[in-house]
Amino acid sequence: MRHSGLGASELLVLAFIAVRVLPALRRLQQIAQQTAHALPGRLHAAEMKCELRAAAEPAAEPMPLRRELAVCGVSFSYGDPAAGPPALADVDFVVPAGRLVAVTGPSGAGKSTLADLLLGLLEPGASAIWMDGAPLDGSARHRWRRSVACVLQDPHLFYEAIRSNLLRADPGAPEEELWRALRLAAAADFVAALPDGLETWSPTAARGCRGRSPADRAAGGAAPPARAPGARRRPPASSTPRPNGKSPRRSGRCAGPPPSSR
Repeated sequence: MRHSGLGASELLVLAFIAVRVLPALRRLQQIAQQTAHALPGRLHAAEMKCELRAAAEPAAEPMPLRRELAVCGVSFSYGDPAAGPPALADVDFVVPAGRLVAVTGPSGAGKSTLADLLLGLLEPGASAIWMDGAPLDGSARHRWRRSVACVLQDPHLFYEAIRSNLLRADPGAPEEELWRALRLAAAADFVAALPDGLETWSPTAARGCRGRSPADRAAGGAAPPARAPGARRRPPASSTPRPNGKSPRRSGRCAGPPPSSR
């Protein structure tokens, strides 16, 4: 029996080929759809990477805190100050070097803004921040940023080896520096016990811990760059909240030189 010039055996061969090829074609279609869906995000990430590299600060010597960090009458507003109340108003406190102080308060009290100001990521709109009697501005702010670290509430590990996550902070860091960062994060013993050590991929290291494993703490807290609230100085320090939770209150005499704007 022949159909359209093809015999039964030929039709059976074509049917067998179709059965074998169609799943592969469907898979190719799925890959094409996934690629089209992910491509805009990939391009955006590449653009952001170029922008971050262009905005990278040059290397600078750290500026260790020796006596105290003084916040003198600092205020800060996002956008137009006349549009609404400031995020912080007339904040005034002193943190001695080597002290551990906590900032607490409800959402919107200004804790994150205060952290960004202390990290040197924002400039105060009024008065100034003083470090060991010198204003924290200009090149001093740049050096200060090299001296502080940021520990996020939910650290993030990239889908790559622990070593690669650590090297994101300093691509040229030697092996001993990576282990030093792990020791500071109390994760050295944990990583050393893993079969692949530093070559362990982050999903394995963090499995079941939602970003809270020792490996996460090492990758999240090993580097000096500070980019978000929740930072702490080594030795850590912050300020004391007001009873109403609106903004920090005085926790000491402001010992910095009096700002010119006051």
